[in-house]
Amino acid sequence: MHDHVLRGSLPTSPDVEPRAPITGRAAARPAGGARTRHRLRVFAVWALVSGAVATVNPQPSPTTAPVEAGPSILFVSPDDPDRPYIRDFADGLRQGLNSDGMRPTLYRESFDQGRFGDDPAYVSEFRGWLHRKYRGRPIHAIVVRQQATLELFARRPDNPWNDVPLVYSTMGPLSIDISESHPTASGVVMENPLPHLLDVIRRLLPETRRIAVIRGASPAELVREAWWLPQIRAHGLEVEDLVDLAMPELLRHLPALPPDTIPLAFSFQRDRGGQYFEPGEVVPLLAQASSRPVFTILGDNLSSGLLGGPRPDFTVIGRLTGRHVLARIAGAPPVTEVIPISTFVPSVFDARQLARWDIDEDLLPPGSIVHSRPPDLWRDHRGTVVAALTLGVVQSVLVAVVLVERRQRARAQTQLRASYGQLQDLTERLLTARDEERARIARDLHDDLAQRMASMSIGLSRVRRAASELSPPLAEAVTALQDQARTLAGDLRDLSHDLHPGALEHVGLLETLRERCVGFSADSGIPARLEAAGDVSLVPLPVALCLYRVAQEALQNVHTHAAARQVIVTLQATPGRVHLEVADDGRGFTVQKAGRRHGLGLVSLSERVRLLGGNLEVVSTPGEGTTLRASVPNPAHPKTPQ
Repeated sequence: MHDHVLRGSLPTSPDVEPRAPITGRAAARPAGGARTRHRLRVFAVWALVSGAVATVNPQPSPTTAPVEAGPSILFVSPDDPDRPYIRDFADGLRQGLNSDGMRPTLYRESFDQGRFGDDPAYVSEFRGWLHRKYRGRPIHAIVVRQQATLELFARRPDNPWNDVPLVYSTMGPLSIDISESHPTASGVVMENPLPHLLDVIRRLLPETRRIAVIRGASPAELVREAWWLPQIRAHGLEVEDLVDLAMPELLRHLPALPPDTIPLAFSFQRDRGGQYFEPGEVVPLLAQASSRPVFTILGDNLSSGLLGGPRPDFTVIGRLTGRHVLARIAGAPPVTEVIPISTFVPSVFDARQLARWDIDEDLLPPGSIVHSRPPDLWRDHRGTVVAALTLGVVQSVLVAVVLVERRQRARAQTQLRASYGQLQDLTERLLTARDEERARIARDLHDDLAQRMASMSIGLSRVRRAASELSPPLAEAVTALQDQARTLAGDLRDLSHDLHPGALEHVGLLETLRERCVGFSADSGIPARLEAAGDVSLVPLPVALCLYRVAQEALQNVHTHAAARQVIVTLQATPGRVHLEVADDGRGFTVQKAGRRHGLGLVSLSERVRLLGGNLEVVSTPGEGTTLRASVPNPAHPKTPQ
């Protein structure tokens, strides 16, 4: 949408007083008729200059005016366009006009009613200036704020917009009948917010009995703001009208207000002394001087010392007005549309002023908005705090669970280690007891049964010699019996040796293994070769017995399962350790699959080796043979010093 913001009511020249001084206050101007005659002379000069320029460069006629992309709307505001409520209304008006996808052109003008609206000559000049300025442009609708601005467009013979839809926006209903003077006018009227504001004051300050009314003294303000006084009285409150006080007197009066009196400020552009005030300049002065909380009908300038209250949202009002304008352009008849207060008035308060006047926030109306609160972690970030606390609790619970689980696991591991230690001790005792029992049985076989069989063999030899003289057949039978006795004696000797190789104590591990390899080759027919490396003579008996049992079990497995062609037994002594290896070239097997089927022999050997601090390893591949390796510490052969 095209938005032409035209801020000047009339063009200025070196002889023309500016409308709004930069300082925000009006300079002294000629009073009464002299001031009016001065402005008329200035306007006459400006009209002559404008006519000369028009002769040289004439304005296009309505028939030759450029085609607009959409309807053209003229918005005339009563006050300085920099006032917040005018700016918000214009923004909302633009949004409303753009709501149906059209591309309207919005022209904005300022009547400056507060400073010049009481001068009939100025009103006439401004009206004529508008007519001349837009005489070459079609205007499809006119939007005005406040009743005084509406009167600019009353039906007149010289008004080129008598038939143009006219839309006004006011706070509360009009105080005049416009059915004849403005037959094309329709209104977007804001529901009166004053009763709601007075209810808020009584809710927060129940001791209130009187309202000190602060309002401007310009003719327009006197007429416009007088409308509020009877409404305050109708609400059961007394009225103290301070309109006759100039600003210095007003600032001296406010500190002396009694506790039951609340200052309520309305529009204030000019005081009784004729001093003009810029928007936003009055409220900070009042709030600083007053001994009681200050309220305003508009609720703006909240950060300037106001306690708060209803604050109309003029953006919403402007948006609704823009949609109303579109309906009028489309042919809708003139109607008065009342906007409910709930649509555009939220209650807004300043936390600093609530604290200053010791007002509890619980007394605020439901749905109130509080600004400028000091930072508060719980209030401002409650969701984040709750989430963080919840996460912390969950994490703490998880940590506690993990710690309990770790403690239980540590206790279980301690118990397992204790049980394992007991099992090791029991296993060691069982193995020791088995070895002792084997040694006892081996001694009994060797010292008792073997000797008795030897004695029997000697006796049978004597019987054979005596029988050979008497009966040769009997001698042959005795000879057979003697051979059986000799064989049984050899078997008992071998059994005794298998149970407990006594040769370990006499000839050592190397010779005992050599004898075992010879016996294995004789019994199985598989060649067994013994290889030795290092000094294997210094091997304690427990270590020698352990390694012998490993070799004995390995050779037995080769004989039973391997179908090997040869076996190599290697005994090697290194500093601090003794290594035994039994390797065959038999069929082999898969260690992982056979692991669960190991017999008690290998399990027993593994325990034997582990009890001595060693390790046992079986390496085998199908078709490539099997190798069994055992390595045991040798305390009798210390490590080589580094």
